[in-house]
Amino acid sequence: MENNHHRTLILVSLAWLLIFVGRMTPSILLVDIMDELDMSNVEAGLALSGIWVFYGLLQFPSGILADMIGRKKIIVSSLLSFSVASILIGLANSSITVGITFCILGLASGLLPSASFTLIAELFGPRKGRALGIQSSIGSISGFIPLVLPIVAFSVSWRIIFFVWGFLGLILAYVIFMFGDESLHIQPGVEKVLNHLLIEKFSSCLW
Repeated sequence: MENNHHRTLILVSLAWLLIFVGRMTPSILLVDIMDELDMSNVEAGLALSGIWVFYGLLQFPSGILADMIGRKKIIVSSLLSFSVASILIGLANSSITVGITFCILGLASGLLPSASFTLIAELFGPRKGRALGIQSSIGSISGFIPLVLPIVAFSVSWRIIFFVWGFLGLILAYVIFMFGDESLHIQPGVEKVLNHLLIEKFSSCLW
């Protein structure tokens, strides 16, 4: 069980890293996006604001949902929604599409923090400080992204980068759903229904 908790810690920390990076990516690649889609400064500013506004708005509701249906399910839902948003950004063909998909990205990202921090704190109990420190440290790796991503963008389209984030999100969502621990005990019947809904959502993301 202890090894499972450490495995969950690493997986959730990677989810935190991926969504942190994904949330930073639009700002880093904004010039490329603006040039290709002929976006104005106002349109770009509104689109970026949408990410952070909806990220903030989801913090409290996501905590409530995590208490109702489970921390892991919210984390998986966050990753699936993040993947959908990232793929849609990669397919965007207008400033309106970018604005909408940026808002979806903010919503998806906002689902994660409350559920992930609560899950780790409950799994590790008295040692939660150390565990949360590990999670934060792994997330801090994202600080290198503003240095690396522009170099990558010289070689590949900005769309490819968003597609990669979406693909990684789907993989991580599946691994956490299958192998991650849950700290909230839910009635078996309710959990079965919720798991079924998550599987359907995951399948719809793939097809």
